[in-house]
Amino acid sequence: MLRTVCLCAALLAAAPAGWLSIGPYGGHIQTVAIDPHDPDLLYVVTYRYPAEPLLFRSTDAGAGWQVAGKFTYPDVSCLTVDPFRRTTLLACSRGDVLWRSTDAGETWQTVALPGHANDLCADPFTNGRIYAGGSVQGAHPMPAFLSSTDHGLSWTASALDSGAGDCRASRADPNVPGTLYAAGDSGRLLRSTDYGATWGTRNQGLPDAEPALSLAVCPADPGILLCGMVSAMFRSADTGRTWLPVSGPQKVLEIRFAVDNPAVAWALCRDSVERVLVSTDTGRTWSGPASDSILYRATDLLVDPRDGSTAWVNAYRGVLRTGDRAQSWAYRNRGLNFADIYTIAVHPVNQHELYVSAHDTRIFRTTDAGDSWTQTRGFWCMYNGMCCAIAVAPEPGADVVYGFEGSG
Repeated sequence: MLRTVCLCAALLAAAPAGWLSIGPYGGHIQTVAIDPHDPDLLYVVTYRYPAEPLLFRSTDAGAGWQVAGKFTYPDVSCLTVDPFRRTTLLACSRGDVLWRSTDAGETWQTVALPGHANDLCADPFTNGRIYAGGSVQGAHPMPAFLSSTDHGLSWTASALDSGAGDCRASRADPNVPGTLYAAGDSGRLLRSTDYGATWGTRNQGLPDAEPALSLAVCPADPGILLCGMVSAMFRSADTGRTWLPVSGPQKVLEIRFAVDNPAVAWALCRDSVERVLVSTDTGRTWSGPASDSILYRATDLLVDPRDGSTAWVNAYRGVLRTGDRAQSWAYRNRGLNFADIYTIAVHPVNQHELYVSAHDTRIFRTTDAGDSWTQTRGFWCMYNGMCCAIAVAPEPGADVVYGFEGSG
């Protein structure tokens, strides 16, 4: 303890006025978005309850991040960049509220919605058109399609069918103007060819009353659709008239086609394990790791439009990037400094070796006084409470590190 106090006093005496952040970086990322015209420009929204979530921006494809703005409500999701106004950003929130920024996220205003929105989708052809799948409240929640023609400033909603629940996925066909798709809890897939004015059901081959979680339309062939259900993924080659199940993906939260190579498709799955699968034949067959614990609680999937081998996901401990079609992932957290630090310990012999406990019982270790950090996976079993103290006992050959949980 005396050595630790002396070290802290020496550091404070030598430090200039103010403080310099040295990490560790990362934390719970609620959502991630990409600028469709500049794929090096990424945005993420953090989770900092009860503090206000921050918006971070990266201009180098996630290599480094800077704070761009903040929100005044802790729950923010479905961030998207308006393809016709790059400084206009939209994000969903809990309840019938939309967040809207016209200065690239520096400031935000709330917009009242006529229903609840689960996702956001910009029309690739029509300036100002934004869509959202969600629900409207009646005797029970009704699946609904929400649309805006003024870049998200005002909205209208229409109930989709008589099925109860939410519309969880809405997509605009990137090949055919005015063609839209929607699906959700009712298990019905719907298609419109008049910008959402009227809808027709296209369900042949889909399981009855099973929630649909995700949708994707092939950017090179408007007939090819992929629909992620709870039990499996389904594929259509005739604009949704008929569907066939695809082996492999289950509980598919997000599906993306690669723009530069539309035969490549990506699927973010969370059933008994969390993983990202990749197809190279427009979704007929899929491959990937059996599981990947690094993807814990990932919800969003972005594919680089310039390179179909590169993708990003948000996760519970930061932003992850792959450049080899999901064979390996690496954190892209430099500058994402917002996770709460609960305790710190300094090695009693090596003053450059430190341990810190960050949010969600993550333990990080540095051997170079904070220039670089590594996550110690040996503490991942500590799920019952936060780590409130760390102690290091030097031993010949290998030190012994103790962690103390708040729950005992």
